[in-house]
Amino acid sequence: MIHTPAHTDAPPPRFRRAVEIIAGSAVWFSLIAPLLLAKVAPVFVMSWVIFLSVFRILKLSDWFLFLPQSVYRLLKHMRTPWAALTSKLPTDQPLSVTNLITAVLLPTYKEPFEVLDASIESVLTGSNAKNTVLVLATEERDALHASEVAAALREKYAHLFRAFLVTEHPADLPGEMRGKGPNARWGAQELAAWAHDEQIPFEHVIVTTADADTRFPAQYFPALTYLYLTTPDRTCVAYQPIATFLNNIWEARPISSLMALQTTFWQLVESAFPRTLLTFSTHAISLAALDEMDYWSTSVINEDSRQYYRAFFHFQGQFRVIPMYIPVYMDAVHVGSFTRTMKNLYLQQQRWAYGSEHTSYVLYECLRRKTIPFLDRWLVGYRQVIGHYWWGTQAITLGLLSWSPYIIEPAFRTQSLSAAYFSLSSIAYVVAILGIAMGSLLALPLLHLVKPPVQGAAYYYRMTLFFAQWLLAPIAGLLLGAFASIDSQTRLLTKRYLGGFVVTEKQASKRS
Repeated sequence: MIHTPAHTDAPPPRFRRAVEIIAGSAVWFSLIAPLLLAKVAPVFVMSWVIFLSVFRILKLSDWFLFLPQSVYRLLKHMRTPWAALTSKLPTDQPLSVTNLITAVLLPTYKEPFEVLDASIESVLTGSNAKNTVLVLATEERDALHASEVAAALREKYAHLFRAFLVTEHPADLPGEMRGKGPNARWGAQELAAWAHDEQIPFEHVIVTTADADTRFPAQYFPALTYLYLTTPDRTCVAYQPIATFLNNIWEARPISSLMALQTTFWQLVESAFPRTLLTFSTHAISLAALDEMDYWSTSVINEDSRQYYRAFFHFQGQFRVIPMYIPVYMDAVHVGSFTRTMKNLYLQQQRWAYGSEHTSYVLYECLRRKTIPFLDRWLVGYRQVIGHYWWGTQAITLGLLSWSPYIIEPAFRTQSLSAAYFSLSSIAYVVAILGIAMGSLLALPLLHLVKPPVQGAAYYYRMTLFFAQWLLAPIAGLLLGAFASIDSQTRLLTKRYLGGFVVTEKQASKRS
């Protein structure tokens, strides 16, 4: 296999640097300005806070309207007989269930055997194994450990799949950042070489790329097959399951399990808006599309969300994401001690928030891709810019800085704008409390997608902790959400870039 050199999709350096400075400065200005202006312009500060309160209430309405709807869809799709539906599709077409190849790409770095073993075992539960290709993408940087694990996995599973490919991505190639993207790209190119040798059209291969700890339910592959075969423009589509962090949810510490559930809820709400849905973690794309767009970016930390942006612009705005209301199970952060767990949880949130690295790329492409309809491309740009700006500023402004005019300028308390703010803030707090209550209730069916490992009194004790931990939601969102976002924006602002993908430590779940 001849591997093509890594490409760069970065915008011109001066443009990139200007966007990093403006974006980071905007975040810090929004955090500092309320304190500086509370004395001289309290009306301005409070008007801004009132605007944020209204915006927050409107955003919470998404939670109330679409989260129950998405949970219902997920539970419904988990009961749908996808295999039976797929078996009824016509088989006399050029592409049908008889000749569709399902590929699973698992990039791995220092993952223990037990984690990968459980993930590969789950692939067998719902897939047509004889039409499934497993690609275990390893790193030369982990050659000794990876070769031992790969050999054991190959011996156990190779005879069960159409093909079991083990690839090794060379270390420190020019133009590449240490991360998942370069490894995934290398593994996918090896998959393409295999398909070429087997004379299989790339359109006949649907590739699911997944984190190493991903476990697939039996419904995933039949549902993916059905959607792929029944979607007219199948090669311009990404298929996005619901990423859940439930593998070890019954073992994880309270704050970790809380953040895991909140991330799942965020995915469920986002899935209700396919037009702005991004690829996240585990997702599926045809090999034809991957080959045409040169696979994955090799120069960013967050290759999954960047993949959507690259595809959207490469396919002239015609690329879209179809939500699959099928969960895939991954690990909540749980690595023994409380300190190590919190450190890894923060690093995970920081890595996700570092998606602000895409802002300069997205804005540059929005400016130069004039063939894409104006509203379509700038909706993508708006979502990227505003999403990361609110991530770092909204919780701190509403939770802490909104009180600055009252503390610094006590006379402001008697003004009518002050009364308006108190009315709005009361509504916002009530809505937030109701949202927390609803979230704790909707968590119940999700928690039981994974069989509880405990029964009796121990079960009820764990359930009490699950309900009680929601009281920590505002604090967790502030410390692990807003601060991680500010950290990432500040790193880009001050050129203290992350040097590579920080792999979250994992322990094999006790779940069978």
